[in-house]
Amino acid sequence: MENGVVANSERTQAYWAYFPTIDFSTDVSITLNSTDKEESLSNEPKYNTLFGNVYALKLQMPLYSGGKLAYNNKASKRNIEISQLNIQLAREDVAEKTMIAYFEALYNAYVVAQRKKMVESYAYQTERLERMYDLGGSSISDLSQMRAALSKAELEVSKAMLEYDKSLIGLKRVMNFPISETLVIEQDMPIGITSTDFKGRNVEVKPYLENNLYLRKLAKEVETKEDGLVVAKQYNYPSLILNGLVRSNSNSLLRNGSNKMASMGHQLRNNLSYFVGVTISFPIFNRFRAKHEVVKAKGSLAISNHNLQEYRNGLEAIIQQVQSELEALDTQSKLSENNLELTRTANASLIRKFEEGAISLFELQSSNNQLLEAELEYMYFRLNLQVKTRVLNYYKGQSYINN
Repeated sequence: MENGVVANSERTQAYWAYFPTIDFSTDVSITLNSTDKEESLSNEPKYNTLFGNVYALKLQMPLYSGGKLAYNNKASKRNIEISQLNIQLAREDVAEKTMIAYFEALYNAYVVAQRKKMVESYAYQTERLERMYDLGGSSISDLSQMRAALSKAELEVSKAMLEYDKSLIGLKRVMNFPISETLVIEQDMPIGITSTDFKGRNVEVKPYLENNLYLRKLAKEVETKEDGLVVAKQYNYPSLILNGLVRSNSNSLLRNGSNKMASMGHQLRNNLSYFVGVTISFPIFNRFRAKHEVVKAKGSLAISNHNLQEYRNGLEAIIQQVQSELEALDTQSKLSENNLELTRTANASLIRKFEEGAISLFELQSSNNQLLEAELEYMYFRLNLQVKTRVLNYYKGQSYINN
């Protein structure tokens, strides 16, 4: 909001940089004059009170000021671009926070859904064992183990629900969504087996730098400071201003309380005068101020160049760091994918053994629980891989909003 107001202000300044200024002024004066010497020397002197009003309409139009007008217009347009980049940066920042909060809520929703399924499975098997125990087909040890596993699974659901609620509140805050209203997140997300190619890990980083939003903003600021230095060096240049003046006056004369004022409109017409001229200013001795302006402009330019170079160097390091983290996540994701496939194979084998009566129901449920943990681990790495990929693309110039 603030950046939008600044952009509108700069846009107005750019449009009106060459426009003239028109001022209206009025001066009021009171003059006390004695009527004559004899009356003024008497005990009761009498005075003529003269009220005078001067009305003036003044126009000034800058014609030339050593390049300052052109610079102000150019600087205003650049400031508009900088303000627009600030607006876009603020939106991208909100989009990044929303993306991270959304993926966190999405993962926690998936965890809740999967753990609830596990509780349903444990509850079904516990009920089944209770019926078998009543018929004498199951031992109290197996039933106790299954009940303990059910309680543990219910506790895990409670923990997962707590994490999901926290992440959902965080997402609502980032989205400026009312906390009291319901925000639905899909809780049955399928696991997709995807791969990431990092053959271009040694690709030169510098070609991506010019697309970075913040870097573009800093570059615009440097260009503005460079123009400011040019204008500061022209501080001793002459200036040329076109002046126009329309002036008139009216008087009212009061004597002994009686009004002898002529018609105001009549006086204005009789006393109307016009003036048109050009003012040329030549600075005679302005060396100290001009030198100060140049030093100040050079210092401002040096600061902007330093900020640009510092961010450029830091951005290269950040991109390389995020790319390294992304490669590490991809490796972990592939390892968790292999572990998931092995766990699935082992679980399928145990299901066949259970159907043949070779293993107990509790052993099968333990295998199902291991499969669930493997799925959650794999999904965690896949979602983090998606987040880091988007972060890397953003630093390289891709928008969170458009991507």
